[in-house]
Amino acid sequence: CCAGSVTFNQLCHVAGTYDGSTVSVYVNGTLVGAAGGNGAITPSHNPINLGRDPSGNGRKYNGLIDEVRIYNRALNQLEIYAAYSGMPPLTSLPSTGPIVPELAPLQQVMTNAMANHEVNAATLALMKNSKLVFRQGYGWANKHLSAVTHPDNLFRLASVSKMLTASAIIKLVNQGAISNGTPVYSYLGIPPWGGVLADRRITNITIAELLNHSGGWNTGISPVGEFSTLEISQQMGLHYPAAPTNVISWTFGTRPLDFTPGTSNVYCNFGYEVLGRVIEKASGMPYVDYIQNVLLGPSVIANPIGFNNVMQSHSRPTDLAPWEIWYDDSGGWGQALVDYPRIINAAAADGGWYYFESFDSFGGLSASAIGLCGYLRNYWEGGDQRYPGENYGWGYTFFGGLPGASTVMYQGITESPNATNGLEFVALFNGSHGTGGPSNDACDGLQSVATNITSWPTNGGGEIHWETAKTNIAPLQECSGGFSLSGIEV
Repeated sequence: CCAGSVTFNQLCHVAGTYDGSTVSVYVNGTLVGAAGGNGAITPSHNPINLGRDPSGNGRKYNGLIDEVRIYNRALNQLEIYAAYSGMPPLTSLPSTGPIVPELAPLQQVMTNAMANHEVNAATLALMKNSKLVFRQGYGWANKHLSAVTHPDNLFRLASVSKMLTASAIIKLVNQGAISNGTPVYSYLGIPPWGGVLADRRITNITIAELLNHSGGWNTGISPVGEFSTLEISQQMGLHYPAAPTNVISWTFGTRPLDFTPGTSNVYCNFGYEVLGRVIEKASGMPYVDYIQNVLLGPSVIANPIGFNNVMQSHSRPTDLAPWEIWYDDSGGWGQALVDYPRIINAAAADGGWYYFESFDSFGGLSASAIGLCGYLRNYWEGGDQRYPGENYGWGYTFFGGLPGASTVMYQGITESPNATNGLEFVALFNGSHGTGGPSNDACDGLQSVATNITSWPTNGGGEIHWETAKTNIAPLQECSGGFSLSGIEV
């Protein structure tokens, strides 16, 4: 559709015609764009591209496409009106959760971030003085925009997963299962692909150095293997998508270090992929099982509605957990690596070019915002376990981003035997368009408006769980992992 013809989240009927030379697009019965060749609709492509200008750039339409018909002739105006009646626009995103009037500015921050980055689903859980005071969902839980987002829907965390990995490593160190100085190469015993280490200094890398991003890899200079699933699978002759141990073996055998371990700090996903295998060996459990059952435990992991608050991420939409959100992103299409060696294309948010299952410890967890608040109550973000009444302060922010995910977890707390003071929140979005990201906007905005809120709920608005009678939508009924209003899908 032509720029400006529809607004974000407007519900429209879209019709496309192609008469052999000209492509025309109609929205709610009105002609809004026409072009020759690869115009607003490109019928020769699979899938059909909707909402792109003639050069193929720029997303122009982000409404609900309920039906698309491609004709081999131009339709006249009467035929267009007869086939496609207009629908009223949605003036705002739906929101769900307990109503806390004095905290309305928090909701405005979230909906502004969604509008600015064309995001269809988000959730926020916020604690004041480590008491849950705000818990809401925004937008749509499914790609058809027919079920509203529940505050506890699961979202991919992307790199925020690293915070749980770090706390798990520290917990195992404190228990004596491993030490900060444990050399990871000899400890894991994963042989380098080809039989020879690409760099002998790999034998010196310690757990603490991986934890602190000082293991020796600088992906800005020489990319390592965490995003090279297809290349690794092909080179190693695998008949399945490369698993983390395959990625580690390949990297050990093909990628020299960029600096001596411990002499510099460069953000490195691969180091946390290795730490996931350390957790598995030290605990004798699969990574996700350890996070769920030991790091978090039943009180945090079990959602009262009947699902786990933290789970393994998956690539295929059909493999997502029942309470997991849908993922929307403009990252293009590529080979679905979860299906390797079969060649099947998928959107990036659905595993095109990415194999989310292998990202576990550096970016492959999905979680609810409320579940991560449970984590923050029990651990310093990315750090040690919290204990009631200890004298400690911690300020930490961590962001995550992948196709279909823009996330942030924030903890700014001071604690003493007499009081706990500060702000903590988790904001999760199911995608991002444009520069920056909604999680960046939310992080800055939430901290800013929080400084001007003078009346905070004393008992925690969010502590009144979903059964509260005072919510901002009327009777809710379950609808495919989301909710409908009074039994009618929105």
